[in-house]
Amino acid sequence: MAAVVVDVLLACLALLLPASSCAAGAPTVAAAQTSAGAGGGYGAGCAKSCGDLTFDYPFGIGAGCARGHDFQLVCNTTTQPPTLFLSDGFTQVINSIGAAGYVYVNFSLDIPMRSGVDLYNVSWTVPGDSFSVRDSARVTIGHGNFDVYLLDAYSSKRIILCSLTQPTNIDDTSDEGECQRNIPIVRGFQLQFVHRHEHGEGQRTSVDSVRIENDGVRLGWAIVDHSTCAEAKRDKSSYACASKHSRCDDNLSFTASRAGYLCKCTDGYQGNPYAPNGCRRDVGIVIGLSAGFGILLPGLSAKMLFHKWKKGIQKRLRRKNFRKNEGLLLEQLISCDETTTDRMSIFTLEELEKQL
Repeated sequence: MAAVVVDVLLACLALLLPASSCAAGAPTVAAAQTSAGAGGGYGAGCAKSCGDLTFDYPFGIGAGCARGHDFQLVCNTTTQPPTLFLSDGFTQVINSIGAAGYVYVNFSLDIPMRSGVDLYNVSWTVPGDSFSVRDSARVTIGHGNFDVYLLDAYSSKRIILCSLTQPTNIDDTSDEGECQRNIPIVRGFQLQFVHRHEHGEGQRTSVDSVRIENDGVRLGWAIVDHSTCAEAKRDKSSYACASKHSRCDDNLSFTASRAGYLCKCTDGYQGNPYAPNGCRRDVGIVIGLSAGFGILLPGLSAKMLFHKWKKGIQKRLRRKNFRKNEGLLLEQLISCDETTTDRMSIFTLEELEKQL
């Protein structure tokens, strides 16, 4: 039984080990460099980084490097370090983008003040149907004599967020007079600023603009050219899960106009499921199993040797007792008497065990 277990373990280990003993090292990509895509053609020659941030297909920069307009990125190399934006060129990406189905972004808006204007509308919308906001956005709104309202996208009703106050000193850099609010948004938001005319305002220092900024919003993204995996699989020409070792998951929690789907590497694989050959065997699992087999095999071998040694001792002891108790004489008597041979036989322990 132990030998069978060893054979099974060795067979499993052989299946887990890659065909080649060496794997190509991941290229180091600088801001202005490009590297071939892991998908053997998907994104080949396309940039995979911008400044300190990295990304992979379906995201990309330039023609032929992204899966449609929603996944086009813009790298602003005039800043140091370079900054990465979504396709609108306004929503800034603040973390590297993986295949998990979300991306962290932030944005800032400046509302210039105009003489004689008391009402200002400002809005932000996710850049494309492939995106949806996963969390509320914490927004900081700067100084000024304004009442700030959130406009309900469905009913057009106004919800008061806060009332700003204007600093008396133009050099005042404190956050007094600002307001911070969590804004629940799905596809975006629209704010309305209503100027308050207060007594003695003409003697105050006016502000040139009101600034809106946030400290990060998590956007969910999905492939939305089809609503479900079942639909997507029927359209082989546009099916996004390109890797052989990938699977399709319906994106049921998505709040965009179409639910869409996400691709993931199957268990035991990691990488980019959106690129051919993008999912590679998880080296960590292979090393772990190899180490486990390395510990298990010596133990099994020792147990097998001990069992064989113990069985040999028992066999020799039984033979010794057989001779000591005149077993050889009994064998001779039976063999000499033909009538006894037909009626009596001597069985070994092994023969008796086979009959049980």
